[in-house]
Amino acid sequence: LCTLCVIASTAWSDEVPRRVLLIQDAENREGAEFLADSLRKHQLLVDVQTSDRLFNSLNELKPYACVILADVPRDGDGSHFTDEQIRLLMHHTREEGRGLVLIGGPNSFGAGGWANTELERASPVRFTSPLDLSGGLVLVVDDWRAPMSTHFQRLAAREAMKPLGPNDRFDLIYSDGTARWLDGEGDGIPPIRDRRANLLQRIDRISPGEIASFEEPLGMVIRRFKTTAATVKHVVILSDGSPKPPSDQTLQMLRQNRVRVSTIVMGTAGSDTLRRIASRTGGKYYVVENPRVLPRVCHWEARRVLPYHRFESPDLLQVKIVTPHPIATGVGDKLPPIGGLMLTTTKKDDDVELILTASTTQHDFPLLAVREYGKGRIAALTTDAGARWARSWTSQEHRDTAGKFLSRLMLWSAGIAELQD
Repeated sequence: LCTLCVIASTAWSDEVPRRVLLIQDAENREGAEFLADSLRKHQLLVDVQTSDRLFNSLNELKPYACVILADVPRDGDGSHFTDEQIRLLMHHTREEGRGLVLIGGPNSFGAGGWANTELERASPVRFTSPLDLSGGLVLVVDDWRAPMSTHFQRLAAREAMKPLGPNDRFDLIYSDGTARWLDGEGDGIPPIRDRRANLLQRIDRISPGEIASFEEPLGMVIRRFKTTAATVKHVVILSDGSPKPPSDQTLQMLRQNRVRVSTIVMGTAGSDTLRRIASRTGGKYYVVENPRVLPRVCHWEARRVLPYHRFESPDLLQVKIVTPHPIATGVGDKLPPIGGLMLTTTKKDDDVELILTASTTQHDFPLLAVREYGKGRIAALTTDAGARWARSWTSQEHRDTAGKFLSRLMLWSAGIAELQD
């Protein structure tokens, strides 16, 4: 998936120095060096902040004319963008007139868990694929007989839905004496689309009972996924591990149907049954002692259905100028092909400009889109900054052109009135 970079800013002044804040993933600190070096070469001051040491106030953002999110997930190991931090970031852009830039990478945009956030609503692109692809997620929720267990199960289910887009598919299995689907019986799991609010209301009403055996719910999953058009199929089990194990045949059928099952056992003892289910199907196994951690773990697991949000091609994608713009002047038509990007959809709002696309013989994908956002500006570059897909930009032949392009992107986003050719 790509580096996410959104920029919005005001004109440089004595009060706003030529300083930008580059935020990168704490778990993947490589890949933004070329971007930082290019900006410094063009007389910009660059401060680097990792996602495990994020800002917590507007005063911390005020020194910066532009903030860059470079392949940063919303949720990661040891890091987390809270709703309040996202609100501060958008206020800094919208009300203070600063810049926000989203740069792609495997942990950015939709795959990074940014769907359905204020960041996506403000972005010039939707974090959804233009291709007919989707992920399918099913939660199996078992009663683990602990204080407030139902409360945290509901929170976990709500959190699992957050990163899923309108074309993704979600349902939940729980027991009220017999295993049943949250959204009722039927053929396949339909796309979320306008069902999101209804699903959330139903989640808030469930009181999961004890599941006698994992054989029944996993059999239900196999039958339902057989008629579900999902590119990635994933199951997450929440349990204390007490139900009887599924048969070897059921585990084999899950593998044959490419259904991956991750398991979360509540408590300190662990569960050989849940460990075996995860191991046999290619999922992950968690032991969670503190139920407050459960929603975040479910959010991480939900992101595992989102790899289809990126597009990689051995034939490379050709960079094309769609709309003449100061950012691309003199450089946009000289950028070499790229090997991939994050799949997004350009919004049709009047203030959104699609400047660059990356094209195959069959598709034209958004590569760079920008918009005015309140007093500031936002830009979304859907490939990375040279770490993986745009590695050709860092070559001796192309680094000057690519470096100039990235600096012009930041300068425009920061509100410079005129860019020299």
